[in-house]
Amino acid sequence: MKLIEKHVYVVGYKKNDNDEWETSGKVYGNLQDANWNCYDMGVKTGAITQVFEFTRPMPISGDIKKSEKLKDMIQDEY
Repeated sequence: MKLIEKHVYVVGYKKNDNDEWETSGKVYGNLQDANWNCYDMGVKTGAITQVFEFTRPMPISGDIKKSEKLKDMIQDEY
């Protein structure tokens, strides 16, 4: 089985420097959406916000030509 790496983004926030990071549990597929929500949350709540990036391996099944085409499509998104 082949795997490709997909990046996902989570917006974290905290009220004070000594607090733990919390999230809404929402996962964003592209960095622009995550950054916009991070900025919006910071302005509306006054909290300290940050975007965290995670990689998620995704299995690819089927023939290699379809796998390569899917990999190219995902890389074009970012």
